[in-house]
Amino acid sequence: MSWNSSAYTALGSAMLTEALSGKRMTFTRAVGGAGTVQTAELPNATEVADQKQSLILSSGEMTGEGENTAYKIKIQISNNGLQQGYTLHQIGIYAKLDDSDSDALAVIFQDDHGFEIQPEAAMNNFLMEFFGVLAISNTAQIYLTADPNAIATEAWVRKLLAEQGSSGTIIKDITIPADGWDWQRESGDEETLRDDFRCVVDVAVDDVTEDMFPSVALHKAALEVAKRAGLCPTVQANAGVLRFWARNAPEADMAATVALVSPGGASGGGSSSYVLPVATATRLGGVKIGSGVSVSADGTISASTSGITQDEVVSAADTDKMLDEIFPAES
Repeated sequence: MSWNSSAYTALGSAMLTEALSGKRMTFTRAVGGAGTVQTAELPNATEVADQKQSLILSSGEMTGEGENTAYKIKIQISNNGLQQGYTLHQIGIYAKLDDSDSDALAVIFQDDHGFEIQPEAAMNNFLMEFFGVLAISNTAQIYLTADPNAIATEAWVRKLLAEQGSSGTIIKDITIPADGWDWQRESGDEETLRDDFRCVVDVAVDDVTEDMFPSVALHKAALEVAKRAGLCPTVQANAGVLRFWARNAPEADMAATVALVSPGGASGGGSSSYVLPVATATRLGGVKIGSGVSVSADGTISASTSGITQDEVVSAADTDKMLDEIFPAES
């Protein structure tokens, strides 16, 4: 796919101008369309031509420096739930400003040749990743709302862990077996229990302890098996094993990669180079306690008037006088 044409829409350009002036611009969602328009008409678009499906807005990050600064957006294209195939010609990304109640098409990409998207019934586990690179100044207030349906691929998990550092984290390839699942019977009929993830299996994994936080990414070939089994996204770490739940026992083994994060591992512990930034009017951060302010043992902050003279305190009469000057009485 060449994606030979792209443009900010008129509304997108207006939002970007506001973002450069200090407002917060957030990319909210992405869609795919089967139609095309003349390249010169792309900036006038308010929606993609012949929209066919919602795409997965996965992540965004600033890249480059100076004149080469850009915002890189990752979009996942899946045929999960797609009943009818189509040729993907356009990808549209929506955005909004914080003071707006609705979003609007901000950026549009077009490929004249297109890419065939097969329906789910014809091709299981289809996943394609698209990266859109937008020329945006690093002074703009740009954010992205990641889709909770984003698929954590094995490559993505390994990349994320590499960026965060390996301190306190163990990465292992595991197999979630088709055999060995137990049916937990507590109460109610079997159909009711199936809706409550009553199938359970413990997978032996070396070095696992109860205080670890497991993050599991299924390999692509296992996604359809997991979907049919109703695999629960929750995983529990116990001594020497990881516990998985499902609505039904899977039909085949499922390959996966697990990241085992020890307490404090994600935040760096003693080897972390993280430095708390200083708080500003637009950024959360650390502050110091100055004079006239005290902090109790439980972290409660209190302001004291000690050391402030009576002359430094604004009286009710002073306040009324200032308000009268700002809002004079109507004659």
